[in-house]
Amino acid sequence: MGAQIHTNKEGHPTPQKYVIIAAILAVITMAEVAIVYFNLATAFLITILIIMTTVKFSMVAMFFMHLKFDNKLFSYLFFGGVVLTIGVILALIAIFKSAGS
Repeated sequence: MGAQIHTNKEGHPTPQKYVIIAAILAVITMAEVAIVYFNLATAFLITILIIMTTVKFSMVAMFFMHLKFDNKLFSYLFFGGVVLTIGVILALIAIFKSAGS
């Protein structure tokens, strides 16, 4: 008996879907750049940018890094690191903002 190669392509995006995802990422990036030029309150600006960046990161990780199709444990570990990173960044912003006052 020969070795059987079993490929499961069920659920994986088509090339057209990847192009759509890339276009969405490009639009979000353009919106991030444009938002910086508005005179928004610093806290609001940071909040909006963190949310937009997290959405972009999630899309890249889920589709281009194929986490959407892997074991859920990998997603939990990966996004746990994202939450920890956001917490550290916000804490550093708070520390340096209060130190500068």
